[in-house]
Amino acid sequence: MANDRNNKTFRLVFSGIMLALAFALSFVKLPFLPYGGSVTLFSMVPIVLVGCVCGNLWGLLVGLVYSGLQIFQSAVFSKAFIDENGWRLLLMILLDFVVAFAVLGLGGMFVTKKNVSKKSMPWLGAAGAAIVSILRYLSHIASGYILFRTYAEWFFTEKWVNSMGDWAMKTFSGNRLGLVYSVIYNGLYMIPEIIITTIGTFVVLMVLRNIKSTNRRIIGVRNEAIF
Repeated sequence: MANDRNNKTFRLVFSGIMLALAFALSFVKLPFLPYGGSVTLFSMVPIVLVGCVCGNLWGLLVGLVYSGLQIFQSAVFSKAFIDENGWRLLLMILLDFVVAFAVLGLGGMFVTKKNVSKKSMPWLGAAGAAIVSILRYLSHIASGYILFRTYAEWFFTEKWVNSMGDWAMKTFSGNRLGLVYSVIYNGLYMIPEIIITTIGTFVVLMVLRNIKSTNRRIIGVRNEAIF
C-alpha cells in the first residue's frame, strides 16, 4: 500500500512539474510568424515524457490539461482569438490546441512495462516523440487549410518567400494552393519543433534510464493502475 501511494504521489508530482516546465518553456521562442506558430525551447518534451513515464492514458489526460494552458496563453498573451468567433473559433480551439497538444501525451506509445528499463527505451521514446509531433503538425495543417487557406496568395507573394512563392503560384491554384500554403507555413515552425522534441526526448530518457533510483520509480509507476 505504501508503494502504491508513493507511485501515485510520484505520478502527480512529476506530471505537475512537467506541466509547469512545458508551460514556462513555451514562452521561450523565436519570433512569431505573422499568423501564429513559433519554434520553442523544447516545450513539447515534458509532455511527451509524461506519456513515456506514466503511460498513454495518463499522458493523454496531462496533454489535455496542457492544451488548456496553451489556450489560456494564446488568449491572454497573443490575442489569437480576437478576430475569430462562432464555428471558426471552435474549430481553431479544437485543431490548433486540444488535438494538437493533447496528442503529445501519447509520446510513450512504444514504451511498455516490459521495455521501460531496457536500453531501447530512449529510442522508443524518441520514435513516439517524433510521431506525436508529426500528428500535431498534421492537426495544424488541417486547421490552416480549413480556416486560413485564403491567405495563400498573400503568403506566396511575400518577398522573403522568393522563388518558392513563384513556383507555388505557377504550379497550384485554388484549394490546392491553400493546402500547400498550410503545409509550408506550419512546417516553418513544426519541422524544427519535431527535430528538437525528438532529440530532447531521447537525451532526457537516456539520462533517466541510467539513474537507477529513477528507473526503478518509473518501472513502479508503469506497473501501477492509474486510478
